[in-house]
Amino acid sequence: MFVRYGSFDFHPWEAALEVSAEYARSSRGFKTFQFLTFRIYGEIVESGQYAVDTRLQQIMTAFSQDGQSCGLIHDDGSKTWHWMPSTAENSANLTDVQVISQKLPVTKNGEFVSGRVFEIVVSAMFLDATSGLLDYRDSLTRHGNAGPEWKWKREPLLGMWLPEMELPNTLQHITHSGSAIGSVTWPIPPAPFYPQPFENGTAR
Repeated sequence: MFVRYGSFDFHPWEAALEVSAEYARSSRGFKTFQFLTFRIYGEIVESGQYAVDTRLQQIMTAFSQDGQSCGLIHDDGSKTWHWMPSTAENSANLTDVQVISQKLPVTKNGEFVSGRVFEIVVSAMFLDATSGLLDYRDSLTRHGNAGPEWKWKREPLLGMWLPEMELPNTLQHITHSGSAIGSVTWPIPPAPFYPQPFENGTAR
């Protein structure tokens, strides 16, 4: 097996692949996104320092561009399960493949004479939702209880305040509100719980 990035192939003995995946979840606990990270590390082994320098330049040039599919390849050229497709290959890749870091540890013990250690990290975010609706909230808020309206008025003869009913009934205002997050398309708002003539359509 060997590691491939775009059209660039590592030698089978040259690089190893470490895979990690983390998942983001909605407030209701459903999967929404997968953050996939590939750590490619290894050692360039060539016949001399100039050959090492040339090979290192080839690797750095290959990883100077984002947006390349990458992963582990079988000896016959077929892809293994450890594969990170680019946006062009898989539309579920929302960020495309990005080169996050390139690390060349400090040179010691004659490194660069016949070899060079390296580490490269690439990452991408994939849509991993189990439904087209990632999150949904719905609520009703009531203002008032539709009961009578009372006002206090002063009675001059008695010299005290007395309650007086001005209206036997009052309006109750109900606000229907919420939010919805879709994974691919815009969620359509639900129909009003209290349609016209009860709904104040101009305040929707």
